Amino acid sequence: MKKLAGAVGLLFLAVLAIVVAVAFGYWNGEGFRSFLSRKVAQGIGVEGRFSTLQIRGFGIGSREFSGVGISGSPIAELRAEHLQAQLPLSSLLQGVWTIDPIRIGRLEVIFRSAGPEANSPPAPSAGSVGAAEAGEEKQPEGLRRVSLRRGEIESADLRWPPSILGGGTLTGIRVTMEASGSAWKGKAGGGKLTCAALPSLSLEEILFRLDRGVAFLDRGVLHSEGSGTIRLVGRFRWEEPSEGRLRFSARGVALAPWLPAAWRDRVAGDLEARGRLTASAGEPWKAEADLSLLHGKLQDLPWLVGVAVGGGTPAGLPLDRAQARLVAGPGDLAFEKIEIESKGAIRIEGNLHVQGERLSGALAVGLTAERVALLPGAREKIFSEERNGYLWTPVTVSGTVQDPQEDLSPRLAAVAKEAVKAGVQRAIRSALDFLRRSQNPPNP
Repeated sequence: MKKLAGAVGLLFLAVLAIVVAVAFGYWNGEGFRSFLSRKVAQGIGVEGRFSTLQIRGFGIGSREFSGVGISGSPIAELRAEHLQAQLPLSSLLQGVWTIDPIRIGRLEVIFRSAGPEANSPPAPSAGSVGAAEAGEEKQPEGLRRVSLRRGEIESADLRWPPSILGGGTLTGIRVTMEASGSAWKGKAGGGKLTCAALPSLSLEEILFRLDRGVAFLDRGVLHSEGSGTIRLVGRFRWEEPSEGRLRFSARGVALAPWLPAAWRDRVAGDLEARGRLTASAGEPWKAEADLSLLHGKLQDLPWLVGVAVGGGTPAGLPLDRAQARLVAGPGDLAFEKIEIESKGAIRIEGNLHVQGERLSGALAVGLTAERVALLPGAREKIFSEERNGYLWTPVTVSGTVQDPQEDLSPRLAAVAKEAVKAGVQRAIRSALDFLRRSQNPPNP
């Protein structure tokens, strides 16, 4: 009996070895890998190829998958490394190849420009990558349905071109996703976000959904160099008609990193903002926001601060009010309805426009009567309008972002020179009159 049991055991091991060997050869066959590649193309719109597959328990692993996006897909290129898919035994016995989860060590995705695509395929559901359609190439026996339930990505890098929000990257993030009906629900955290010429932001959390060609950003929380918080909510549709909308708000964000290098030592404070960003096929992106600056301070601006404080001071000029309306697009930036005030010293109103590096604008600068009195001749020839407790003059801004120019300083210098000249002339006339009187004493 023992010999019989041993023989049966050896026979079972031999059969198992043969089955494993056959399965291993089958899974590494061209037909099976082509089948998986077709399913990937159906599921995420990327045509590519898996490297050699390995059996790992009730799972399949691959060192790499790389491919390019098909027509209608938002993905231009994709590369995934160290893939591992778990296949629960219960689903295999039911004839459904459920993948739960699929793990990816590293993922790189490059998105293409948004726009209409001819013959875009319909978006498949997330939960099932599935059943063979009529006329589709025959798939391996027993693989009638493949269902992906969960996904985990240890490190993902996403890149998009300048045509989308000026271009940018989201690198080093960890992503988890789960199928929910026809949609995917996901969560991402960690990593860095760069967009256009803005400073890098650290990612705390993103909650998103992918459903039928539309990506929903339910919640996004970012931080700017350890200061303040930026929150995002929006949606992006890449199928025709492609469009995107993003609402954002910022609170307690240090302003200096967001300014050009030439201005970082001139303006200080914490930025608060609330606005939206929109984009659609055939149209440039556009951002609109209401901005305000808390704990603001102006410094190292001689033509402005020097006038306001009567000669300038290293301490700068604290601001009681600083706000503006921002309207931005590709290569174009406008600050409208500017209001800046240091009560009892100065108030500034107007608009500024930045196109590329060129700077232009029209401002109205108001000083209190006490400040204007310190400037010889300024009350009569420059600050001639009086309203809201200030004496006002128009100021034209020009030059570049790195080297701004204005026409107030030359006018003040000219008026001061005239005042000094007039004062000297009066002094000379007084001296001559005194001399004449001295030389011609009055008759007794």
